[in-house]
Amino acid sequence: MALSVCKAIGVAQTLGVVWTVYEVAQAGVVSVRRRSFRPLMVEGAGQAGGWAAGVAGMKAGCKIGIVAGLKTGPGALVTGAIGAGIGGLVGYVAAGRLAERALPGRPAGDGASVPTTV
Repeated sequence: MALSVCKAIGVAQTLGVVWTVYEVAQAGVVSVRRRSFRPLMVEGAGQAGGWAAGVAGMKAGCKIGIVAGLKTGPGALVTGAIGAGIGGLVGYVAAGRLAERALPGRPAGDGASVPTTV
């Protein structure tokens, strides 16, 4: 059981890193097109915030999930893993939304960019 949970976490982390590389590469393309470092810097700040919030959400979700599943005994591991997944996803998405509002000019996921006033 523990080995399969570790493998699932490893797969999720690998997918996250691949997605981060893709998004930063898209920001690099926009930076070259605009001849400005700003889109790349903004995306980097958004990614750093996303990973930090994702880890924080994962830790909080895991703790909440374990507490919620304490009565089930071994089921606490399952509820903890589910809570970690949900908390991490919520943290990452919330940080992305905040970055979109706070950092105008962050490239959208389709390679286009959000218009800026600067």
